[in-house]
Amino acid sequence: MRIAQLAVFGVIGFASAAGAMPVYTLQNSASVVAGGNSANQNTGVLVNQAAPSLFLSETLPGGSESATASATAAPGVLGVLAKVSSNSSLLGGATANATAEFTDTLTILGSGQVTLGFSLAVTGLLSGCASCPAQASVSSSLSVPGGDAYLNNIGGVSYAQSFVGGTSNLTASPVVPIIVVTVTGGHELTIVNNVSAFAGADGLGSFAAADFASTARVFIDVMTPDASFVSASGATYARISSVPEPSTIGLVLVAFLSAGAWLLRRDGR
Repeated sequence: MRIAQLAVFGVIGFASAAGAMPVYTLQNSASVVAGGNSANQNTGVLVNQAAPSLFLSETLPGGSESATASATAAPGVLGVLAKVSSNSSLLGGATANATAEFTDTLTILGSGQVTLGFSLAVTGLLSGCASCPAQASVSSSLSVPGGDAYLNNIGGVSYAQSFVGGTSNLTASPVVPIIVVTVTGGHELTIVNNVSAFAGADGLGSFAAADFASTARVFIDVMTPDASFVSASGATYARISSVPEPSTIGLVLVAFLSAGAWLLRRDGR
């Protein structure tokens, strides 16, 4: 099993500045099946409010089959998990599906042409037994459709990866380039992002998981000086600076202590 880094599904669209009040929406859905028992949940589309996280699990007595699915969504942050196991080919199999989605409206602040760079990425893990009837998959894409206010061409990327029993060698996703959009200041952009995961197993000792519950993030860089944007959700989509490792902090402290000791020795002369 290998770690896969991939982009979440996304669409960046256009809306007139004279349109309705900017909004953001969130939606989660999850479903599981194990031994003929099933369960599903869907938050529906929630407007300008937080979405509850979903968690579903079905397990047959004795653990002969089980399925788990979870989904979380917030503006710029998505997570999904699908996990199954089966110990019999006579129970109908176990499956799990999870989907998380958000939309947000950006109001572009600036005069003339404003250029933005959009990057979307999520880290996850596809895994399962090396030789059994099991599979797990994640599909995603990112595209920028055209619009009257856009000053550049349409751009987009897509990616899909799957695990199938007997094929345990998984390749990490390609590097997803930043999508650059140039738009007239004063207009609005609508971002739509979605990521989904699936896992299925049917047979003695079979199991699989698509674990993308780690946060998937959307980053937006304003490339035009003195320009900015505000989002309906209040999210800034800023890149988070990495926290120094403990060893790095220790080295810095040692350097300060050494400098202090040197100064004391110098003043004592």
